[in-house]
Amino acid sequence: MVIRMDAKKITGLIFLLMTQAAISCPLQSDDAAVVNTADSAVAIAKKSWGSVHDKAGWNSIYEKVSTDKFEPYTATLEGEVWIVRGTIPEGFHGETLETSVCRSDGSVFVKSVLK
Repeated sequence: MVIRMDAKKITGLIFLLMTQAAISCPLQSDDAAVVNTADSAVAIAKKSWGSVHDKAGWNSIYEKVSTDKFEPYTATLEGEVWIVRGTIPEGFHGETLETSVCRSDGSVFVKSVLK
């Protein structure tokens, strides 16, 4: 059996697999952590979206006008990772951002999710 996929489908599949990867952060003591507050995690996530937009301007989800639609953003600490999510407007269907920020070093994993 031969399965044929065009380049667009292959690219989409690779992107999907990459976005399902989990971020892994080194353990740190509370005193050594770089990102200690939800506000700091949200600020780092917003800065990373701007950086992604600068490099991939063709993807409008990272534009400030797009990210502003999901204010306010919240960050929840899950283990050593802050999960940053926006407020989804009622009736919204489409792509939004979910960003993981390492508490220990501030490294970021940005992904978009469909709602």
